[in-house]
Amino acid sequence: MLPQLFVNGLIAGGIYSLVALGFGLIYSTTRFFHFAHGAVYAVGAYLTYACWLFGLSLYIAIPLAIIGTSILGALLDIGIYRPLRKKGASSLILLIASLGLFTVIQNLISLVFGDDTKTIRSGSLNQKKQMREACLTPTLSANNLVSRIKPWAEIISIWTSGWSGEA
Repeated sequence: MLPQLFVNGLIAGGIYSLVALGFGLIYSTTRFFHFAHGAVYAVGAYLTYACWLFGLSLYIAIPLAIIGTSILGALLDIGIYRPLRKKGASSLILLIASLGLFTVIQNLISLVFGDDTKTIRSGSLNQKKQMREACLTPTLSANNLVSRIKPWAEIISIWTSGWSGEA
């Protein structure tokens, strides 16, 4: 039981690191804490779920969800934050707008998909890797891989762009 908890903790930590990386990058470039980032991240998960419900494989659903989430983030910036910045809004105003967006997005997700837990199965329950006392499904393996590679890809991208982190 303890090895399974360890594996699950590593995977959950990977997800948290991806969200934290996003929060850090957004704060360091915009100088305000973007609460709606968590809701936009959740939209990506629900877009993946919706594509999977329509019969698309996860290999197609995940890139489509990434594209959709990127478009949503760009639209939020163009439609909400950019006009506020042009009017000289303070960080507090941007924070309040972010909280409002978080509430709206969260409730839209609830209206469209409901409040119950959703799961995506990419195979049978028997399709797993046994590592001593811990089980690792293909979905958990992919999640773990992405959460380990993406932060390094972001660091390399920032390093090669010459970005200093100053707004």
